[in-house]
Amino acid sequence: MPLKLNSRRAKIKREKVLKQNIQLFGEPICGICLKPVFQHEFSIDHIIPRCICHSDKTANLMLVHKECNLQKDKQKLIYS
Repeated sequence: MPLKLNSRRAKIKREKVLKQNIQLFGEPICGICLKPVFQHEFSIDHIIPRCICHSDKTANLMLVHKECNLQKDKQKLIYS
C-alpha cells in the first residue's frame, strides 16, 4: 500500500530516511546529484522502483532534491 504524502506514517518514514542519510554521510545528501539537501527542499525516492520491488522499506528509500526527482521522472518519460 503506497504511503499517503501527508499521513503520519509518511512523516515518520521521511524522518527515518533523513536520519539514515545523516548517519551515512554526516549531512543530508541528494542520492541523484550528491549535493547537500536542505530540509525544506527534499523528497524521497525509491532506489529500486516501487513498480519492480513493491517496497517502501527505509533501505529502499533515499533523499533527493525535489528538482532532481522531477528531472529523473522527465527522463523516464522520454526514454520509455
